[in-house]
Amino acid sequence: MILLPVKETDKIDLYTPILKNIGGAAGAQFTEQAKGILQRLQTLRNNLTNLSAIRNNPLSVKKAAEDIKDYLSIWNSLSRSFTFGADKGSINIPFTWYDAYTRDRKTSSNPMAERVGMLYNLGVLYSQMGADVAKLPGNKVKEAATLFLSAAWVFERIKLDLVNLKFNELTPDVTEENLSLCSFLMKAQTQSCAYERVYASRPDRYDMLAKLSMQAAKDYEVANGYSRNVGVKKAPNGKSLLAAMQFKEGAFRCLAFYWLALDQKKKCEESVTGMGKAVASIRKATEILESLKKNEWNFPPEIMAEYKQMIGQCAETQITIERLNDKLYHDSVPSKPVEIDAMPYGKPISIEGELDRPFEGKEILSLTVPPGVKALDNEYKKEVGVIIQEAFDLIRQIEDYHMQILKKYNLPSAIHAVSNEQQIPEDMWQRINKCKENGGARGLNQMLEGVEQLSKCNETNILNIYNQLMDEEREDKELRQKYGAKWNRLPSTGLNANMLKQLEYFKGKLDTGKQSDKAIQEFVQAIKAEFKLLELDRDSLTSKIPKSSSSAGGMSPAATM
Repeated sequence: MILLPVKETDKIDLYTPILKNIGGAAGAQFTEQAKGILQRLQTLRNNLTNLSAIRNNPLSVKKAAEDIKDYLSIWNSLSRSFTFGADKGSINIPFTWYDAYTRDRKTSSNPMAERVGMLYNLGVLYSQMGADVAKLPGNKVKEAATLFLSAAWVFERIKLDLVNLKFNELTPDVTEENLSLCSFLMKAQTQSCAYERVYASRPDRYDMLAKLSMQAAKDYEVANGYSRNVGVKKAPNGKSLLAAMQFKEGAFRCLAFYWLALDQKKKCEESVTGMGKAVASIRKATEILESLKKNEWNFPPEIMAEYKQMIGQCAETQITIERLNDKLYHDSVPSKPVEIDAMPYGKPISIEGELDRPFEGKEILSLTVPPGVKALDNEYKKEVGVIIQEAFDLIRQIEDYHMQILKKYNLPSAIHAVSNEQQIPEDMWQRINKCKENGGARGLNQMLEGVEQLSKCNETNILNIYNQLMDEEREDKELRQKYGAKWNRLPSTGLNANMLKQLEYFKGKLDTGKQSDKAIQEFVQAIKAEFKLLELDRDSLTSKIPKSSSSAGGMSPAATM
């Protein structure tokens, strides 16, 4: 399994500045109760500053992952109760993190930088646990796959927090590009686990092994596509990571056609036909292995051994299949092998609940937030969550509509490709009817109008929520001026800061959705004239087919040259 590098961080003093702020906002009794929580937070933070040293100890890796989840649970509660950052009136703690690949140093007082750094390492540790479990005896690959899928979820989850970080606070390892690389790498290694499980229990299921291998190759291919990250390429550990991923992509693609060849050979022996397809498949597997030679110099020793073994295995199988076909079946060999349907194994598994789990003294921190503000926070999160989810559900529906009706059936542009036919082929006419059943241009326009209306409604709701927060802050200011020191709750400007940041984040998501809507509307407008063709009956549509010169009675261009 391919292992990701961890981020390192310097030790910092959390206890003193947070306790000082608590002392200024609450009474002595409350300050004394909070000390135990802050001591626990500081101990956890100190334990998580040198994770590279424990990578070879599975028990220490597992404990570190639990420590990160405990740390984040306390940290999340503190972030909801107090305002951290470099602004006046905020708790200013400089968090220092090093890039996992380049070791570049970044220091920021943004509390999100701390959360992102911890989450990244949590994803790396889950990946490490998956690799450790996969090596255990007793076919533990299902448990390993669960850990890899959890790691994939963590890397995807970090992307939601990037909106709260400035560009100069990002290191290459936590850019959206590298997080996508890590996520697809985890999915690919999950596929590898599924492959190993089937291979161990049902090695005769050649068809399933081919499909699982192809999905692993596709996931590695996507991960490699995100490897344009300059910081990753420059670092020695980044280069070895990319070399390993490139090999894995080719190796699994080779295995997919290798197992396909064995499956076709098996079916041919049962039905006495199709050995030519098996020959094409095993030749493709060998061709893929040959293409990996250009990176052979960059393979680490363990990968080089695996590569040589695959070369020998494919060569031997190719000789066997080609001899069978030459001497017994005499089947024609197609120029290309049959395409393989991929078989994905599972989706990223959320561990959101473990990042905000109960801890001793949690109720003490909650006392720093007035009940009214807490209720407003919960109501706001619920309402905005529903709004954003509805908007994105509709956007996905429209995207699915385009992909399924236009791209899948290649309509309406496919109609113009039938230049040598004198009538609409039956299969194409069935596709046209299916497009009509889905509402055609009218149905698409109705969906677009519905999305536009929902977008306006969402903007109104977000503005209303913002006004509610502003009203609450004005009320707090008036009461503070009226009662002076007797009004000893924390200022609303600090308490509402995180909610306003979240509101801005959701507003950004909504703006992104509106841009997608606009692009879709422009695309629909561009093909509006062609959609009218789909409303014609079969005979009328046939008459619209462009006629080639040969069908009109003349000679084709090729014949006249």
